[in-house]
Amino acid sequence: MNKIIASGKGTTSDQISGKSLEWQDALLESNGELEGHIIINRGALPLYRAAFLVEQNAAGVISTHGSSHTHPYLLLKEAQMPAIVGTGELPKLPDLLTLDVSNGTVQSDIVYLDIN
Repeated sequence: MNKIIASGKGTTSDQISGKSLEWQDALLESNGELEGHIIINRGALPLYRAAFLVEQNAAGVISTHGSSHTHPYLLLKEAQMPAIVGTGELPKLPDLLTLDVSNGTVQSDIVYLDIN
């Protein structure tokens, strides 16, 4: 069962799961390091960064700021990149996340182990 930890506005109707990675400007120098990761962007998402994430094949994006009327959101939507924007402040997020983009929710992947 997944626990909802944030909500915002989604770009697509996808549901994806993946490893999270906090954005740092040093990632602009990366070569393929972002591919397949869900990028956590705390603060405003500049248009150049949204384009970079699309170019680098990130799996998805979570942004604490933004709305469905911003250029970065529109670019991500046009590129069909799963993203949730406008979540507000986020707690420290776990390594594995699920984005239910159609519902605009960020969920933690909780795994229950049967030790019996």
